[in-house]
Amino acid sequence: WVEGPTPRPFILVGPEGCGKTMLLQNCFSNLPSVRVATVNCSAQTTANHVIQKLQQTCQTFSTNQGRVLRPKEADRLILVLKDLNLPKPDKYNTVMLHSFLQQLVLYQGFYDANDLEWVAVERVQIVASMNPPGSMGRYPVASRFIAIVSVLSVSYPTQSSLETIYSDFFTAMLQSSALQSMPHGVNAKSAADFARAVCNVYAGVVKRFTVDDASHYIFNPRDLTTWLLGVLGYAADGTDLMSLLYYEGMRIFADRLVTSEDRRKFEKLLTDAFGGLGWQKGEAEGRAYSTWLDTNVKKRLAVAKPEDLKKAADQAKTLYVRENFDLDIQLVPEVVQWMARIDRVLSRDGGSALLVGRTGTGGPEMLRLCASQLKMPFFTLNITRNYSLKNFSHDVKAAVSAAGVEGQHCVLFLEDFHFADPA
Repeated sequence: WVEGPTPRPFILVGPEGCGKTMLLQNCFSNLPSVRVATVNCSAQTTANHVIQKLQQTCQTFSTNQGRVLRPKEADRLILVLKDLNLPKPDKYNTVMLHSFLQQLVLYQGFYDANDLEWVAVERVQIVASMNPPGSMGRYPVASRFIAIVSVLSVSYPTQSSLETIYSDFFTAMLQSSALQSMPHGVNAKSAADFARAVCNVYAGVVKRFTVDDASHYIFNPRDLTTWLLGVLGYAADGTDLMSLLYYEGMRIFADRLVTSEDRRKFEKLLTDAFGGLGWQKGEAEGRAYSTWLDTNVKKRLAVAKPEDLKKAADQAKTLYVRENFDLDIQLVPEVVQWMARIDRVLSRDGGSALLVGRTGTGGPEMLRLCASQLKMPFFTLNITRNYSLKNFSHDVKAAVSAAGVEGQHCVLFLEDFHFADPA
């Protein structure tokens, strides 16, 4: 489909986190003189977004048969549309994007709505990926479009395949500068032993915590990758690798679980799997990690004693109140622990979090303090009675400009009352 003389349009279908993007990147990486352009679909994606992407990546030529779009600086353009089944149907139950792609595939062109002129499209291959039908927030793809493209379905790797993948992953990690001098916390174990332990934890999580218990109990191999890569963000301050894996695993999986009983079940699952390697939990259970106590220029998560963390939080609050406004929050030990967890998320590139809790638990205040400590600009929506989409675009533009133009790591904070429209 990709390397043939006449590349075919196709759709890659598979559950979230099964490796669709990595599979496509691997296929495209060895193709000569090919340019790849990606459109990330959402509920509001229309044909205009695809036309804009084509105009950005193609050059217009005038021929005796009219205008023609051809790829810039490449012989062929591969247009990748991710999450093809996210766009929302209109009142006629039609998805404009799907109809437009059908026209592109069948007729190799489209009508320009401004000039009312046919624009031909040459040497452009349509490739799409999506989650299986029936997933939350997904809509059916037009059957007429599916009928003219190839469809490939992929699934999650098996347990043995996961162990092979993450064994190689661990091999590279253990040879990295961040972990090479770090004690493992267990007697000489190979990368395969570490991989088997974390894969057993993941398999147990998938089996025990399902969407029947809570709608957000959705776990996939991407969580495994995040778990292992997260360990590289800790400072080499004498803490052993197993303790870091324990803490990072608790943050990625246990913090998502709703009830204390579920969290206890996961903790037992984690300690049993790591106990098979000869590791004992010991003091690792009560440890917290934060960037506040790291003196390096590039802040990394370092182990922090409860009293030191409390002192740093008090200093952060005093400084924030002095420079901004008073915060109605009491820095009790539980709040300080939650601030350390928020700090862990914000200190990472692209880190994002969903804070769930009752009103008055101090979520916004903790977030502001952590952002202030990391010297990250804090943006939120200035809701008024006549707030409109134009105001929303203006507020978001300020955050995007700070991140994209000025290169600053910033925080965009959205609260539940900001979402008036479910779409």
